[in-house]
Amino acid sequence: MDATSGKLEPPPARPYADGSSARRETKTMKSAAVSLFLLLAASALAPAGAGMAKPLAGEAFGDWLLRCTKTSTGEQACALHQRIMAEDTRQPVAAIALARNRDSRELRLAAVLPLGLDIPAGVTGKAGAVTLPLTVQTCVRRGCIASTAVDEKTLDALRGADGFSLTFKMRLVAEPTTIPVSLKGLEAGLKALDAR
Repeated sequence: MDATSGKLEPPPARPYADGSSARRETKTMKSAAVSLFLLLAASALAPAGAGMAKPLAGEAFGDWLLRCTKTSTGEQACALHQRIMAEDTRQPVAAIALARNRDSRELRLAAVLPLGLDIPAGVTGKAGAVTLPLTVQTCVRRGCIASTAVDEKTLDALRGADGFSLTFKMRLVAEPTTIPVSLKGLEAGLKALDAR
């Protein structure tokens, strides 16, 4: 703590193996971007008014909703969201989010799946003939978050497919669960996302 200002100061930079003492910001920035994306994905399951950041925009594109929120640095972060509802209860059981990394422009897909997910069994997405393995990142109160980068081949498959599905297993359940995800409005939503 700085005695004159009363503010917490970051620890001094430590030398790295190569002898440099400059702070390495890149890894921290990537980590912050991933954390922000996961937060956006997790908020997709939150009921309205559940204490999450208030969206700045909520524009609908078919079955997708473009939502934006301000980051702690004041920048705007946007993602396309879709809630997957149980047919019988109409309660949200999963959520999908697509967002671009602000710096690299990499498109990432995240899914928030129910707690009790069989993590070793993994999560797989499928659009037409293209299979997309997702990596489970973490589990929070609202569910388990799995994500992956979406390359051009996969994006083309999503654009040309009628639908997308996510398959995963729940612990102590023998049969896998497959959730259909609508792609209606995805192309228009991606254009709006890229324009932000």
